[in-house]
Amino acid sequence: MKGIRRYSYYLALYLAGAILLFAGLMPLKAPVKEGVFTQSVVSDRNLYLTWPSSSEGRLLIRDEIRVQDYAERLSRMASVVADSRVASALGRLSAYIRQNGLYAHEVPLTPEILQDYLDLDKEVAQRLADVLQGVVDKPTWVERPADVNSVLSVAQSVAVPVGTPVGVQGDRLQSVQAEALRLMGYWIPTRWLLPSTHWFLVLMLPVLWLLVSWWSDVLRSYGKVFYFAFGILSALGFMYFYRFSGLLMIFPLWLYAYVVLSNKLSRNGLWAVLIPVAVFGALQVPFNVYAWLALFMTVVFAHRLAQRLFTYETMVTAWSLVFLSMFSVQLLWVYGSGVRGFQGLWYAFTDTLVGLVATLFLVFLAFWWEDRRGFLTPFGILRLSNLRHPLLQGLAMEAPGTYHHSVVLSQMTEEAASAVGGNKVLARLGALYHDIGKIKQPEYFIENNPDAPKLHERLSPSLSMLILLSHVKEGLALADKYRLPDSIREFIASHHGTGVASFFYHKAKTQGKEVSSEEFRYPGPLPRGKEASILMLADACEAAVRSLPEKTEAAIGATVKNIIKARLDDGQLSESSLSCQDLCLVERSFVRILAGLYHPRVQYPGGAEQ
Repeated sequence: MKGIRRYSYYLALYLAGAILLFAGLMPLKAPVKEGVFTQSVVSDRNLYLTWPSSSEGRLLIRDEIRVQDYAERLSRMASVVADSRVASALGRLSAYIRQNGLYAHEVPLTPEILQDYLDLDKEVAQRLADVLQGVVDKPTWVERPADVNSVLSVAQSVAVPVGTPVGVQGDRLQSVQAEALRLMGYWIPTRWLLPSTHWFLVLMLPVLWLLVSWWSDVLRSYGKVFYFAFGILSALGFMYFYRFSGLLMIFPLWLYAYVVLSNKLSRNGLWAVLIPVAVFGALQVPFNVYAWLALFMTVVFAHRLAQRLFTYETMVTAWSLVFLSMFSVQLLWVYGSGVRGFQGLWYAFTDTLVGLVATLFLVFLAFWWEDRRGFLTPFGILRLSNLRHPLLQGLAMEAPGTYHHSVVLSQMTEEAASAVGGNKVLARLGALYHDIGKIKQPEYFIENNPDAPKLHERLSPSLSMLILLSHVKEGLALADKYRLPDSIREFIASHHGTGVASFFYHKAKTQGKEVSSEEFRYPGPLPRGKEASILMLADACEAAVRSLPEKTEAAIGATVKNIIKARLDDGQLSESSLSCQDLCLVERSFVRILAGLYHPRVQYPGGAEQ
């Protein structure tokens, strides 16, 4: 029954994604019905068009102005050419063009075509072809064309300027006009409504992104459903941005912002490239090899950046890396678009600045959302790392022994987390704040008050246990008051796991009472993340080593090994993501740090006075 509900849930998500994509594509439909324009369309960008293969039989030069222009140019050349036979041939060619025009497949004029059309011998035809190089050709730019069709009547591959009429209401759609509409981001309805590429996008993209969302390590502040919706909406965002972005040089900027943000939401952000690739393929965006290489580089840079954002303690270095990486990618993109020289550098620089603003806005918005939801962000890292934080100041003033203990644990957990590939920043912060609940009753803990055992002698073991439990509850209450992230709250709640407070348990047994060990267990929960599990082990190991009469390296190593084995046997690591190999690395890190902390000192002659 549970499996049926789960598959029904996935099916509902898939249908929601497909319906959202289908509905989102409707406003992008071209104003064409049954092959006829329902309204006039004008190009909103420069369009780079090529003759279709079926256009060989159409006139390349057919308007009177262009025919007259070519004829006059050829006549002038005939008057200055020294070779009389070539001059005569130029005159005959001018007359031929005036009478017949030229066709697409006839340009450039080769010696064979000239020999056939003008009845020339082979030598004269070759010399005439050499003279005509660059004169009779296919133009690549038309300044003020009447419409798209007339442009392609004078050129085989042409750049159509902004504002060129693509189609007039009531005209029947031609293949060249369909290509222009596609380049503008429209889709042309078919008998099945959507084109086949768009149907593939609507039906398959939700399946692929659903798999990615459930395979990816999505941050808990968002969740997998949010990541799935983010992917579907991003696909629509790419389509709309391409449709309504007249300056396609700005198009990569949305790509930067999307990739950086998707890497921010999930630790497997390299899958983010699936969305733009699928959309670009469906839209048949004319990207060259430079653009695809730039896309790949953007994803790699963003993936590395997302990891570093949670490692560096300052944002300046991280955002410097953003700017340098985006500038290099944008420069590559501009170079692939055919822009050279200082103009290309200026385009790359200005586009990078705009892209950086867009990226910063989206990422900072994500950080704000996570901070409001109670999750650790780079802003939270900077705030919590400040030793002037009220909780750390209160701990240092009210419970100095606990504060020193927390600082030692922060070093132990940071080194161990780094050794096992965990988040060392999170481990350090979790260790600093895990015992903040001891601010309330510091005198009952021996690290703050050497006479604490005397206080507990006056209390029953059960009441002493309640005081121990209270430091966890008080810590969680302070975490709520100061809005600590949930990832830090996990350290406070789970740093004892469900372990037994053995001192008070044995004290109760020696008093002749029949007690169960369950009465002296912490309520948990058990630690799950690597960092929280390391803190639980470090807390027990540091306290045990501190109580050793002789703190030799051998004694420290044996104590650490026994503590880790005892926690493992007691099931305290049953939900932890630490492996056996990780535990070995953690043990080595603990022994090295504790041995250095409690290293022997040379005894000075004459005692402390000297």
